[in-house]
Amino acid sequence: MTLARARQGLAHGREALVSVLDQLLLRMGRHRAVAQVDSRHAPIQALLRRLGFRDEGDDRQKFFFKGGADERSYALLASKWPAKASRFR
Repeated sequence: MTLARARQGLAHGREALVSVLDQLLLRMGRHRAVAQVDSRHAPIQALLRRLGFRDEGDDRQKFFFKGGADERSYALLASKWPAKASRFR
């Protein structure tokens, strides 16, 4: 997820992610959502944790972009989503 700098910090990313998770976990019946993010990107990691995602670890030197970076994986079970989702509506 990437937002223009002027739109960052205005909850647009959270709103979009909540909508995607509702669709995926509640309407489509998927049992698990996974997010893989650049391990240097602290704001998205904090958002994922607030939404109930669990940190599942790093993939070291997963990709090479601007000098190479690790990728951190997060997952959220559908059974955990309804309780978390109600806080964001």
